[in-house]
Formats: sequence, structure tokens, C-alpha cells
Amino acid sequence: MTIAEKNNKNEAIKQFLSECLEEFKEKEALTSFTKKRLEKRHKTGKLASEMLRLELIRQGIKALENIQFKSVDDYSSVKKLRETELLFSRFYFLKYLPFLKNFEFSYYKSQIDSDLLAYVYIGIQLDTLFKKAQDLSSTGFESSANTIYKLIIGINSLNDDFFKNNEISRETYKLKVGDMIKNAKPILDQHHSCQEILGNLIVLILTLGTAHIANKIVNNHFLFFRETESFKQLNELEYRVAKLNS
Repeated sequence: MTIAEKNNKNEAIKQFLSECLEEFKEKEALTSFTKKRLEKRHKTGKLASEMLRLELIRQGIKALENIQFKSVDDYSSVKKLRETELLFSRFYFLKYLPFLKNFEFSYYKSQIDSDLLAYVYIGIQLDTLFKKAQDLSSTGFESSANTIYKLIIGINSLNDDFFKNNEISRETYKLKVGDMIKNAKPILDQHHSCQEILGNLIVLILTLGTAHIANKIVNNHFLFFRETESFKQLNELEYRVAKLNS
């Protein structure tokens, strides 16, 4: 990517975010006005709904302002973009803020390298897994929590080797991360709360380098596992991905 191309992509995403923020602020002003009008008329039922709507709008404004987007090749910027997208996809946001359906988040993804997107998605899953480890630790499952911490440290080290330093090949990265997840299975398979996250990691690792498949998984919300025995699907999924990519 040339400097000119990168600058064009950066400006396109900044414009997209600026338009999103502008619409949120317009909705904030309108909702604040509606809230005050309902307060004067003592419409308590509708008022509660508008108060919730206003709170969600302000959360959205805060999230957008916190992105402070720098560049399409900046990990932190892209991660904040993805986290904001996930926030806006939550049930209450979509229910009370229907205008969010007009935001084409797939547009920003088309401007960013697929490997960086995968790096970001994996990082978000590891953040969620870290929170699960904290929960397990606080409820007395120290051994399980330590297994998760070890897994996170190991994957982060491989992330540095592959994504940041380009010291190992894609296949080596996949194999090593896959082995780490398999080795953690005997302990983590006991906790259903970890299954979905680990299933997501498996999908992301296996589809790394197959951008068209990975994007379909993420954009169509296929990025989750709900079965308690997710690991049994690993070989079958690997076969399907290889077949789709052939």
C-alpha cells in the first residue's frame, strides 16, 4: 500500500466516523428535547424509555469519541473500531437506536488489511477470555484460571512473532496456537463459559489467510460456538475451511 493509498483510506474512515458521531449528537439533542417534554407532561412510561434511549446514545458518543482513529495499520485504532461495532450490535442498542442499521461498518473493514483485522479479532477474544479467567479465579477455580492465563500469554507471544515481527510462517502460527488450545482442553472443557470464546478462536485461527471466509463468518455473525463440545468440531471445521479455500 502506498502512502497516498493509506492516507485516502484513513480519511475515508475518519469521515465515516465523523458522520456517525454527528448523527449521534443530533439524536442526543432530539431525545433530550423529547425527554424534557415528557417530564413536563408527567408521562412516566414513555419517559423511562426515552431516558434509556438517551443513556445509550451518550454511551455511543463516548465510544466514538474514544476511538481517536489514527491509521488503517494502527492496531489500537482498528481494535477500538471493532469494539465499537460490537457495542452497537448489542440487543438494546439495536432496539432503542434503530438508526444504527444505517451505519455500514463493513465499509471500514474493506479499508483494512485482513491479517490486521484477524489480529484485532483474536485480541478481543483474548480480552474476553482474560475476564473469564478473573471470574474463575474469584470463585475458587485457580487451576482453570491459571490455565487460561498461560494460554493467553502463549497466544500473545505467537501474535507478536507472526503479526508484528513476521518471524514465523502462517502455518506455523496456526499449528502452534492450535496445539496450545488443544492442550488447554482438559481443563477448560469443564467450564461452559469458555466454550464460545475458544470456539471463536478456533474459527479465527483456521480461517486466517482466507479473508473471504473469515469476513463471511464475522459479517454474518457466524463467529460463535454454543455447543459444549466445541473442540470435537475442530477437525471437521478444518476440513470444511480447506475445501472452501481450494
